[in-house]
Amino acid sequence: MPTQSVSGKYYFLTFVDDYSRYSMIYLLSKKDKVLSKLKEYIAMTRNKFGRMLKVLRSDNGGEYIGKEIEDFLKEQGIVHQLTVPYSPQQNGVSERKNRTLIEMTRCLLSEANLPQRFWAEAAMTATYLQNRLPTKPKGKTPYELWTNRKPNLSHIRVFGCKA
Repeated sequence: MPTQSVSGKYYFLTFVDDYSRYSMIYLLSKKDKVLSKLKEYIAMTRNKFGRMLKVLRSDNGGEYIGKEIEDFLKEQGIVHQLTVPYSPQQNGVSERKNRTLIEMTRCLLSEANLPQRFWAEAAMTATYLQNRLPTKPKGKTPYELWTNRKPNLSHIRVFGCKA
């Protein structure tokens, strides 16, 4: 059983833009909330960019398959690419991003000497920081590529420090 966060969440759902590598995570109390968070993400990207998501790549987890999610994706004109079972390399971008975020989350908690129940806050912080770190192939941060603005880093403090 995963650790419950202070906000009552057990899981996180990651969306990664394939071009910019900009990531967003959504905290979930149950895995059956994936469709509602997918709808939220699609609406946000449509409002922000005036464009529709074209492809959703996911593994074959039960939360990503089923009539309801398939009908929604078909209705929206979104191609759903499912990886072959037990082949995480087919979804390498997301798999690597999740690994990095989990490792950063553990490090943030360890450095701040905080208990495991603060994993959600640490995961949100890890995602925020990852989006503001430059990537070698593009020479810009995912935040810059996503927003066309340089990130302001003046407000960043050590995770877990007293405000």
